[in-house]
Amino acid sequence: MKLGSYLSLLRDHGLVKTVPEEMPSGKEVRAISYNSQDVREDTLFVCKGAAFRKEYLLAAAETGAFAYVSETDYRIPGLPALIVNDIRKAMTVIAKAFYAVPEEEMNIIGVTGTKGKTTTCFYMKQILDAYNESSGEEAAAILTSIEIFDGIQTVPSSNTTPEIFEGYSHLKNAYDSGIRDVVMEVSSQGLKYGRVDGITFNTAVFLNISPDHISPIEHPDEEDYLRSKLKIFRQCRNAVINLDCDHSDEVIRASINAEAVYTYSESQRADFMIADLREEGGHVFFTFCGEDREIPFELGMRGAYNAENAAAAIIAARLQGIPYEIMQEALRKASVPGRGESFSTADGRIKAIVDYAHNEVSCRAVLLSARNEFPDRKIISVFGCPGGKGLNRREGMGKAISELSDRIYLTADDPAGESVEEICREIADNIEGCPYRIVPDREEAIAEAFGEAEGSSVIMVLGKGCETAQKVGKQNVFYRSDAVNVAECIQRYNNEHSN
Repeated sequence: MKLGSYLSLLRDHGLVKTVPEEMPSGKEVRAISYNSQDVREDTLFVCKGAAFRKEYLLAAAETGAFAYVSETDYRIPGLPALIVNDIRKAMTVIAKAFYAVPEEEMNIIGVTGTKGKTTTCFYMKQILDAYNESSGEEAAAILTSIEIFDGIQTVPSSNTTPEIFEGYSHLKNAYDSGIRDVVMEVSSQGLKYGRVDGITFNTAVFLNISPDHISPIEHPDEEDYLRSKLKIFRQCRNAVINLDCDHSDEVIRASINAEAVYTYSESQRADFMIADLREEGGHVFFTFCGEDREIPFELGMRGAYNAENAAAAIIAARLQGIPYEIMQEALRKASVPGRGESFSTADGRIKAIVDYAHNEVSCRAVLLSARNEFPDRKIISVFGCPGGKGLNRREGMGKAISELSDRIYLTADDPAGESVEEICREIADNIEGCPYRIVPDREEAIAEAFGEAEGSSVIMVLGKGCETAQKVGKQNVFYRSDAVNVAECIQRYNNEHSN
């Protein structure tokens, strides 16, 4: 599509402020980008972000950008500037036009919530994959905080919800690959900053809401956090809502524009109910009640809290007409990378659980599950908090984990621009009645937890799951993942105790 067509679309949306006389309207736009390191010939470049600098634009011009869209005119000779009044809205218009994804032919499911998004998305994908395999269709695409699969790419994720250009690129790849089902995590940041604007979700799932992501670079307060989450209902056909979540009345009111709303609950009357919930042998069992039926389900992973995630996936699947029998089999086999991964020494003396739980609510749920499953064992927890964001986690996680642990090792978890030791000291200020040690190096902290485990113990390694990088300063530094480190400690223990 030619540049003039993009200009017309932006004008139609009331976004254009000024256009230079020398604008090359007849030139074909062959690429769009906001990243100066990802520019090729005939790229329309977008200047976005409070930290954007003129040097980025100059670098983009050197490698193929022939015009740019911006809220600021940088007055670079020979590089035409299309000045707009809202760069985020302009990006939505540009992305939709460039990738031209026929969304009406796709089943896009968006999942939001403070905790459980990734697990619900993987449950949903595994159900869809089982159903699609039975009917000869392609496997579902998935966009999550840990992994992206779009039919062409299978890559680790860098954001919970990708920037809008990447998001539409993944939808385009999926469509071109014959995929019609897409499951994606939708973060509060993604909603607040327009990363999913223009996308119509066939089903929007609202799991829960609790205090999190409060910081100068995320949400200034809980009201902004909730308001951002609720935006998902402005762009969905069907809404699936957990009535047991905080602020459920506000959530229901916000879903008024959805064509249909379906609720679920364990504790109150809803369209669908969770009953007879129990955990046994590392599996979860419950009865799903709805449509005048009671269907037994078994989850092939630990954590009774996962019944809520499974219920959301079951309802979304029923909206696609998927039989319960297929869902039962899929969820019995279900697994999620970095969620509830279990390890054990050969003699069974030490158990270890690796989980991505990284806020007060999810940590409390994971630890309560471990306490219930292993009532006679000591709980040793290894965790940290990120630098520069989610600042309220330091208090919440410190209190929750100290209440449910017998010993704690505080360590690094994406410290970014902060000192690991200082972050750990702030967490320690909220630890009550539980001995702790600060070990800044995460691998060393895990090894020390194993080395000092006494009697029968469960070592809970929380926060990073299967992630293979630590954010240190502005760099992503390679990290072998908690699962790899735990497995190495298990092997070392087994070798030392083989006799």
